[in-house]
Amino acid sequence: MNIFPRLIIAVITAAAVALSAAHAQGTDALRKAAVYVEAGRVDEAVAMVRDFQPQGREQDYHWHLLRAKIAMARQQPAKAVEHLERAQKIGGNSFASSIAMARAMLELGQLVGARIQADAARELNPSSGEPEFIYAMAELRV
Repeated sequence: MNIFPRLIIAVITAAAVALSAAHAQGTDALRKAAVYVEAGRVDEAVAMVRDFQPQGREQDYHWHLLRAKIAMARQQPAKAVEHLERAQKIGGNSFASSIAMARAMLELGQLVGARIQADAARELNPSSGEPEFIYAMAELRV
């Protein structure tokens, strides 16, 4: 009886489990860092993901969302827009990316762009009041 095919299956299974665990750990680090940014602990969040390397499209998408959140916390809306554009190219428009983009564009005075992003967010989540907030803020800046 040849055990070679079973050995190959065991090795492939072990590698898949290890990759899955590493992916989950990376995703958890991104989520934890995002919470730290929300709590105003930006430097700690940056240190947490300093050596992070995205594994796959999903992590790359969330990595750019996090980088945009960090840029906004550091009053760098232009940098935030760059990361949000990358995130949207990777993962398409999501409610989170559209609202974040609208807020960054508001900070840059790009009121038309902010409204367009708010419209996209409203389509994705009609029950949210955040697009209305963006519209109101844009009206105040006119």
